[in-house]
Amino acid sequence: GDASNWMLITKNRGLTWHGAQQEINQDCLDVGDTWIIRAKFRLVLKDTNTAVSCDTMMEWGDMECPAVNIYALSPSRSEQFHHRVRNTIKTAWNGNVLNPFEATFEVNDDMKNAEKVIAFIDRVNPSRDVIVDDFSITKA
Repeated sequence: GDASNWMLITKNRGLTWHGAQQEINQDCLDVGDTWIIRAKFRLVLKDTNTAVSCDTMMEWGDMECPAVNIYALSPSRSEQFHHRVRNTIKTAWNGNVLNPFEATFEVNDDMKNAEKVIAFIDRVNPSRDVIVDDFSITKA
């Protein structure tokens, strides 16, 4: 089950938060609006490219499935805001296919007033490469 002809793979990650990121245009953000993040993920061992699983119920540790972190940096660069969103689809992970991801976040003042806002793939064990397809952030 690949969803398209092109996918992104992030290799040789050193930390759980190293990997793909997307800057969000704040002109599109209004405080109180809800946005939906959708993607499809697959994980493989970085040395062997062997498909691996993760635990969709785990929120900390080596078996965590991908999450998305919304990061906002204050205009003075003195404060950082992180808002992690986890997959609301809780079906068992299948390491051999792309697994659907969906989560929502509500825009707050920190996001609207930040110098920049970035969404990045987070919480994946660094021994795994992350394959992502059909990543989107759309207004609900």
